This record gives sequence, C-alpha cells and structure tokens, in this order.
Amino acid sequence: MKNLKSVYLVLLLILISAAGFSQTKNSLISRFQAESKLWLEGTSTLHDFTINAKEIISSLIIENSVNEKNSKEELKISNLKLIIPVKKLDSGKESMDENMQEALLAEDNPNIIFDLNSKAVFSFSNIADSLKIKAAGNLTVAGTKKPIDLMVTVIKHSENKFEFKGDKKLLMTDFGVEPPSMFWGTVKTGNEITVKFDLFLNRK
Repeated sequence: MKNLKSVYLVLLLILISAAGFSQTKNSLISRFQAESKLWLEGTSTLHDFTINAKEIISSLIIENSVNEKNSKEELKISNLKLIIPVKKLDSGKESMDENMQEALLAEDNPNIIFDLNSKAVFSFSNIADSLKIKAAGNLTVAGTKKPIDLMVTVIKHSENKFEFKGDKKLLMTDFGVEPPSMFWGTVKTGNEITVKFDLFLNRK
C-alpha cells in the first residue's frame, strides 16, 4: 500500500509539473534516478550523526535547446519539485528517528519539499565537464516555507547522464523546529544541520 501511495504521488507531481506547460519534442518530463542520494549531517552532545533519506520523490521538466551565441547545446531544467517523506528519514537508531519525526511535526507535515523558482540553464563542451550553477527555490520544513539558494555542481557523465551534487547548511530554528533531544534531555542535537545531495538524471 505504501508503494502504491508513492506511485500515486509521483503521478500527481508529474501532472502538477506539466500544468500550464506545453510539452514539445525538445522537452521531457522526468525525475531523478533511483541511485540518487540525499542525507543530513548534524551534531549532538553525544556524537555526530547522519540521517539518510530512504525515499526521494521528484518531478522536473528537461528542455533541450541550442545557444544562438555559441551554438552549444543547452540543457534547461524547470518545474523541479523534490519531496522527502519525513518518515523515510533513517538514522539507523529508532529512538532518534522517532524524536526527529516528532520535531518535524511529521503527522501534520509529512514531507520536506523543495521547489525550484526558475529555470536552471547549463551547457557543456565535452563529456566529463563540470560546472557550478545557482539554484534558487523554496524549502518547506515542518510546514514552514523559506527561500533558499543552492550552489550545485553539475557533472556530465555521458550524452544523457548528469550528476548534481551539493550541500546546504540550515538552522532548524529558522523553520520553527526545536532541535530534538533524547534520554530526558541529557542528549541534545545541535541547531545547525547540513543537507547533502548527490542526484542523478538521465534525459532519455
């Protein structure tokens, strides 16, 4: 049933992304590949920790075009939506996961959501080239939406396969989240958390 719900959500994202967009032979509705990873790194009074996103739901539109000035092929990404189900965040420690879900108000706000504000445009001369782009969007955590900027390294592995890597430091309290504590408050997590991602896209 959970897998069926995920399929429905992906289909819904695709419909939302396509709304108001006339798809042509140069555009493609897509998503990030299953090998993609996203995780959180933080600190506590006991030890550092890592929380892995066991499920990443995504939807985006890819457009191919040619830059008139330099005749290079350009790849444009728009309508990007990235969803991380809070209950799919896994630290490997059940008590920590439960505290994190409670702090993130998972029952009322089950997803962490990133929406890209505008098109991200990039072009490459050769395979294995890489470049950095700035992605501006909105991040919603525990029901609170904030604008954020991301610096993303884009690597071209082949004519069709691209990798997007980056990280972003965030303060939990900026989203109204009180850093979780455990063992009757004797162990407390730090306010700052780093979100890291390594996402793969195949434009076929």
